[in-house]
Amino acid sequence: MSIPHAYAAILIIKCMPTATFSFRDEDDQSLDDVARLDTMVTVVDAMNLLADYDSRDFLKDRGGTAGEGDGRTLVDLLVEQIEFADVVVINKAGEVSGETLAEVRRVVRGLNADARIVEAGFGRVPLDQVLNTRLFSEETSQEHPLWHKELFGCPSSEHLAQLAA
Repeated sequence: MSIPHAYAAILIIKCMPTATFSFRDEDDQSLDDVARLDTMVTVVDAMNLLADYDSRDFLKDRGGTAGEGDGRTLVDLLVEQIEFADVVVINKAGEVSGETLAEVRRVVRGLNADARIVEAGFGRVPLDQVLNTRLFSEETSQEHPLWHKELFGCPSSEHLAQLAA
């Protein structure tokens, strides 16, 4: 596995267990050999988060799924991404009222009390807020319910029951 040096600094990874980062292939190679997972970042749209969070749409209705049999709703995806993030960027923060922005912050904070929240406009974020933060912890992520869900394929209802227990 060879990643050119110029591209090794930033990798974009789907919200999923990082076991795939340390997984070794048949040639005993791993992404972990050439890169370090530093920060899980998700971006939410301040103008649409509240409406999307109240939506009953399925991902397939919006043209996006993780493949055959992905029966998640848009809300499932939003919650997963916010819950698992080390940093949540609230984009278009200047495009909404103070009241709406406060409510967006409350939703994000309610889903992930530990995340660093960064407000942005036009996706402009100070790089030191999202790069080389060393916020990601594999040990902590392995304790997260989403890790278990991805690794063991728990259906959403089982996942929710586990969280409620």
